[in-house]
Amino acid sequence: MKKLIASLIAILSLVACSQRDSTDLLSKLVGSWHLVSAESKAQTPDSYISFKKDNTFALYQQNDEGNYVKYTGTFILVGNQISGKYDNGGTAAIWNASSSISLSSDGKSLSLTSDDDLQEVMSFQKEAIPMSIIAVVVPWDDVNQSN
Repeated sequence: MKKLIASLIAILSLVACSQRDSTDLLSKLVGSWHLVSAESKAQTPDSYISFKKDNTFALYQQNDEGNYVKYTGTFILVGNQISGKYDNGGTAAIWNASSSISLSSDGKSLSLTSDDDLQEVMSFQKEAIPMSIIAVVVPWDDVNQSN
């Protein structure tokens, strides 16, 4: 019985630490980030992403015509794992893989490493999204309807 109680205490401690770590990471993650490099097999366009406390995000990504398209959605942060789902595009519009997330000690650099076989790494710098991009953004719905 003592072993069972000790095991339960250990499990509850780990869960509490994981939740606290997620909360700490979320507070550091909140804000706007600019993609500065990507180790990916696919071409990676210029992108900005903004994370909010309510677990929503807005992604501004440059398309082939040079315009920025805005995508929105929700994300889940558990420990140092992040995954998300886009609002547009129905139930299939889920991030391809969850990612491991790490922040620099000064909170100005963010790294996402996909947990799939590709292990793609994207590096971001904390940076405000320029108003020149926000002002002329093309909503995802408009791009999708033209295709």
